Amino acid sequence: MSTHENADARRTVREIAQDVDITMVTTHAPDGSLRSRPLSLQEATEDGAFWYVAAGDADIVAEIEAHPGVNASFAGKGSWLSVTGSARTSRDRADLERVWTPSAEAWFPQGIDTPGLVAVVIEGESAEYWDSPGKVATLIELATKRLRGQQPDPGDNETVEL
Repeated sequence: MSTHENADARRTVREIAQDVDITMVTTHAPDGSLRSRPLSLQEATEDGAFWYVAAGDADIVAEIEAHPGVNASFAGKGSWLSVTGSARTSRDRADLERVWTPSAEAWFPQGIDTPGLVAVVIEGESAEYWDSPGKVATLIELATKRLRGQQPDPGDNETVEL
């Protein structure tokens, strides 16, 4: 993949993530099993970082601190994204202020001063996405191809190194 194509693919990764409010973040539980939980995305950066806010005493925080390897899954209308990377937590006030949004306020009514609040960042290492032209166009494509006995085009599928 050329640098230009990689920049376009990274932009698509960010756009898909920003179009989906809730991310399913998969961590390693203490017994080694995988656990997925929803987190509300606060920010997706150009360099493949995905920021969230969480309660410092939440199981997901302890699991990230014990084993930082995670997966983040996003499902939108006609697009899907899976990001593999390393997560870390930050109790730095500057990080919290930078990523604080009104949607975070819905989860933490005491605001940014909620005791124990942490920022969680997933630093993406790679991502795979599927991006179709939209639900209606996809349904038309599926129906048309089926009638013609052809394989439908599911849209763009790329794997990107972040």
